[in-house]
Amino acid sequence: AVAQDTEVGPPRRGRWVCGPLWTRSHEFTSSLAAMVSAAGRLFYLFDEGLTGVTPASLPERWTLIARDAFNGVPLWKRPIGDWRGARWKSASLRGAPPSVPRLLVAEGDRVFFPLTLGAPVSIFDAATGNVLATCQDTDGAQELRCLDGVLLVHAGKSGLLAFEAAGGKPLWHVKDNPQPQTLAAHGGKVVYLVGPALACLDLKTGKEVWKTAGESSGETPAKAEGKAPEKRKAAKGPAVSVLLVHDDRILLAGRGGLRAVSLDTGRPLWTAKAGLGGRGELFVAQGQAWRWEGRQFVGHDLATGDAKTTVNADDVFTPGHHLRCYQSKATENYIITPWRGVEFVSITGAEHTQNDWLRGPCTYGVMPSNGLLYVPPNPCFCYPGAKVTGFNVLAPAPAARDAPKARTPEPRLTRGPAFPEISNPKSQIPNPKSEISNLKSEISDADWPTYRHDARRTGATADDVPAGIAPMWTATLRGPLTPPVVAGDRVYVAAKDEHTLYALGAADGARIWQFTAGGRIDSPPTACAGLILFGCADGHVYCLRAQDGALAWRFRAAPSQELICAFGQLESPWRVHGSILVRESAEASRKGGSGLVAYGTAGRSTYLDGGVRVFGLDPKTGKVLHEATLDTWARTREDAVGKPFVPGYHMEGAFSDVLVSEGGYLYMGQYKLDLKLARHEAPYVLPGQGEKVEAMDLTGQPFVSADVAKTQPLEVHQRQWLENAARPLVAELRQQHGAFNIGHRRMGLRVFSTAGFLDDSWYNRTYWMYSTSWPGYYLAHRAAKTGQLLVVGPEKTYAVQAYPDRNLQSPLFTPGEKGYLLFADANDNEPVLSDETRETTKGWGFTRQAPPVWHQWVPVRIRAMVLAGRHLFVAGPPDVVDPADPMAAFDGRKGAVLHVHSATDGKRLAEYPLEAPPVFDGLIAAGGKVFIATTDGRLLCMGQQK
Repeated sequence: AVAQDTEVGPPRRGRWVCGPLWTRSHEFTSSLAAMVSAAGRLFYLFDEGLTGVTPASLPERWTLIARDAFNGVPLWKRPIGDWRGARWKSASLRGAPPSVPRLLVAEGDRVFFPLTLGAPVSIFDAATGNVLATCQDTDGAQELRCLDGVLLVHAGKSGLLAFEAAGGKPLWHVKDNPQPQTLAAHGGKVVYLVGPALACLDLKTGKEVWKTAGESSGETPAKAEGKAPEKRKAAKGPAVSVLLVHDDRILLAGRGGLRAVSLDTGRPLWTAKAGLGGRGELFVAQGQAWRWEGRQFVGHDLATGDAKTTVNADDVFTPGHHLRCYQSKATENYIITPWRGVEFVSITGAEHTQNDWLRGPCTYGVMPSNGLLYVPPNPCFCYPGAKVTGFNVLAPAPAARDAPKARTPEPRLTRGPAFPEISNPKSQIPNPKSEISNLKSEISDADWPTYRHDARRTGATADDVPAGIAPMWTATLRGPLTPPVVAGDRVYVAAKDEHTLYALGAADGARIWQFTAGGRIDSPPTACAGLILFGCADGHVYCLRAQDGALAWRFRAAPSQELICAFGQLESPWRVHGSILVRESAEASRKGGSGLVAYGTAGRSTYLDGGVRVFGLDPKTGKVLHEATLDTWARTREDAVGKPFVPGYHMEGAFSDVLVSEGGYLYMGQYKLDLKLARHEAPYVLPGQGEKVEAMDLTGQPFVSADVAKTQPLEVHQRQWLENAARPLVAELRQQHGAFNIGHRRMGLRVFSTAGFLDDSWYNRTYWMYSTSWPGYYLAHRAAKTGQLLVVGPEKTYAVQAYPDRNLQSPLFTPGEKGYLLFADANDNEPVLSDETRETTKGWGFTRQAPPVWHQWVPVRIRAMVLAGRHLFVAGPPDVVDPADPMAAFDGRKGAVLHVHSATDGKRLAEYPLEAPPVFDGLIAAGGKVFIATTDGRLLCMGQQK
């Protein structure tokens, strides 16, 4: 687990990113089973099944995926059949045997892997994914190694086999059944433990070079490997748990300490009475063998075994919670630990760094290679809103030799042909609705001019749409599409991956103009004052004249012109979300501006690439009115100093998101900014502050599942877990602050999503909420005004909750049974965190003080909803599981439905079939009609027939 790589370092810059944003589940088998890199390519085995939903009725979708290692561009993928299933005996989080990551090997232009679990090993062309050969008699392979053109296969009871790596020609076969995880090859030799012996063979011929007595493991390798981890013999474990080869010696570590054996002769060289701490790991780097000992690492001299160097890492090990569920990795300069995420412990005297905002997937973790750190997606609930999501590949800060040469700064503002007209306050600006003499044109109440209708992101309009509607027109575009917006007699929608914004006639869907930007447009534009504003993944904000799509100006919000690869396309590290938030500003008006400010963000995380840039521009001219940088990166957890929260569960910072504004403030995750972009601190809420908080008894209520009775034992278990995992810290926080906190903050009333507004994955540990709180490390699947999607009306909030059940750790959903909970809460029915559960990590979390105004269990996976006057429109695929095609509804092969409910009492008033499901949050209402962007790249308009 040591990369011979001196370029990998503490992550500071994003190099490429791809999906999915989450693995499937925290309780289910980890979605990433293995990952390797060779010759500039990356290969990994991943379950592409449905995120957040893992019942036995839905299939896993294991796939071998190949990407360019330096930009993430997909090269090929192959489905892998019959993977896991009954063979592992368990679908639990840690259900995969430790041999699984060792079944994927790459060398040069070849990849080696069995096409199904238990099948013979196949040899793939690394460039195309084509199968070149199959290695005979390798059924049930448990471990692969490749060295100097020779592929080694440990095939369990069938023994150890060797093949030509290029074409699969058999070379030799011995009957030995090596102890799992002890097969190694180096210097033309193969070594492994077998029974009580340590064996060494010639790599090319398989002939025995030497064999020496060893120690018994206490359980035969075959029996140990065949069992689920929780059923394996646990009394002693193997006498040798680690075997590795470095130069001319073999290192063995386990119950007998650490010892070295000559690779040439098998003769013992030295023994050190030193146990392996942490995960029983051993690394060779900088000429020493390194092992964990508490919160430090001890390096042993390879020549003598003497302890030579001690490196204390206490300053980067966050207290609280538990060691992550994956192994450490190392490079020549760093040991990369999983204490809370990704700590870089320097073994060369450089500074250590703490990166809790990063997390690898369970059982595998992260991979240092190619000068980069590969961090696949994870299922963890920790640090919601701050921990980055997706498959991220990161680089260290550039070395001095790599720093870009100084050059003349490029202007940030580029003026287009429409600039002279729109920047002149006296000019007559043609508008789809009227001619105006200044930029303060009014948007009609019947319009839907921005993402989710308004700056509050309510997803609601007072404009009434009748329940009785019919299709009026369909426009076929190239998907995937953003949700649409409507201003005047035009509808605007972007084809995300085509970089193209379309203006269509709202009456007939006719294409009026289109504009292609320099990158992906991830969310809808904002229409204001005869202008169309949108952000772009190329790091710019664009302003177009609404009449004809002509460019007025383009502003570079990114600090410099750089590109990375994101989801298969070139983007700026400081991408700008498509939806720009526009607010009126008396100050801007007094200073001779338009009286409006257009706000947006540029960046991906406050921990990467210098942070997230926040800006406010004059829509008329593109002039910068306000600007700030949200940068939370620090070598250690400075954000927790003097704070009352447990840093193992909560951290400050945020990933970029579409901005929200309510009550005179702007919000992004747990950031609260005033309209000049000055940060306002959000206080942490502690028990006993104010009146006692009590939640209603949910037992037997029809709007929850039947497992509410499990509340008390679950609360006790989770509270004990926290107390035991962080006892000294909890005592210290109580002494300093009177209590402790795990992330609950008082922010101000607004709509937010713990996953970000544009995350459409519906991961079961994330949610939307309309609340005054930032919830921190608390679940909320039974809370008021909370769900996977919601809209906010003048008096009530309407939400859909997809995960009504739960187990010990996470909310759950079983498709095809009870359906999804659609409900309405009074806007003053604030989600509450009762005093009983406040100091419990994954107890019931936020719940409610009062029942919903109404609720319905609906057989629709509601992926889009809109409140239009008296009616609530919801749309999505049906909640059915076809035994012959279980994923059909989720994949859109069962079409979709549009339901109309009374906003007053929830009664269903009408139902309409749709050929395809809506894109996430892709349903709006304007001018007495509804507009639906669908997953097949079409925009539909439905209204009352005249």
